[in-house]
Amino acid sequence: ALRRGSRCSVDIRHWAPREQFRILHVEDVFEIRYRIAGAPIRGQTELLMTARADLVVEDPRGKVHITDHKGAGRIDSRHAKFYGISGQILNLRWIGVTAFGSRFGGVMLNMIQTGGEPKFERPVLDPAPALFARFPQVIEDAERRIAALEDENRPANAWPASPSELV
Repeated sequence: ALRRGSRCSVDIRHWAPREQFRILHVEDVFEIRYRIAGAPIRGQTELLMTARADLVVEDPRGKVHITDHKGAGRIDSRHAKFYGISGQILNLRWIGVTAFGSRFGGVMLNMIQTGGEPKFERPVLDPAPALFARFPQVIEDAERRIAALEDENRPANAWPASPSELV
């Protein structure tokens, strides 16, 4: 593992100088509020969402990208599609639009291949506009379900399982 890490460090040092990003934030927490469209939930009309952005950079065109680090044994084209519709990435996109407005250029993955030869890719994820538009309702529905489960006094380990991060 140490050799692989050392090799990865050498490879990324060779690759990184070609990039022209200006670092704006590293491991910073962002908070945004989603306005509840329906009836209040436990008296609240807004939901607080937080996320820790791994890295926020500005590209040479002035566009701001939120970057999320992901490691994989092998990088392939399915990763960008898979992560592009995850709740984590949709929330980062919402934060980007809210915090940076028209300067926001999207969410980018910092993919690091850990198996075989080290490899690095930085795809900017497709925006998934229909799912993105529905995301606040997805959050509201989840919060309503959590409130209902808490009202049942059901222990958290007996709540419905979500075997996928995309649920």
